[in-house]
Amino acid sequence: MAEKKSNEIRLVGVGVGTASLLVIFVVLGMTVLALLSLSVARSDQRILARINRGINDYYEAQIPASEMLGVIDDVLMEERNGAADDAAYYQASAPQLLALGCEEIGENAFSFRTPIDDGREMEIGFRLLPINNEEGRRFQIIHEKTVVTAEWNPDTNMDVWIP
Repeated sequence: MAEKKSNEIRLVGVGVGTASLLVIFVVLGMTVLALLSLSVARSDQRILARINRGINDYYEAQIPASEMLGVIDDVLMEERNGAADDAAYYQASAPQLLALGCEEIGENAFSFRTPIDDGREMEIGFRLLPINNEEGRRFQIIHEKTVVTAEWNPDTNMDVWIP
């Protein structure tokens, strides 16, 4: 029988168990990263859908606003044709515009609102132009803005440091 030598060098390699554990940890780590990526992607998708809905609602509100501007233009054209001067034109136009739902915001300036969604409205302000202006226009838009109509509820749960 062969005798074993005590001073013989024995090479120890990576065993099957160590390689299996390494593969398990790599697969587990990649699975966790994949789940985190999926979670971020779903969150981004929800945010983008909400932003897209808000943009679509805004541009959908442009349609009734443009129609209202067309009605205002028709009213102003009728009043302009029957007016002798600018003062008579402004005086005759104001009640007609108020009857359409416009609000007077200044001298010969009015505004109206169209709803965008539950918490926002589009406000368009315009100023009546004199009868004999250079461009032949009846009004000039002075502002178009989004107005928040929802009630603001502040978050009072967090303590804020005030010196």
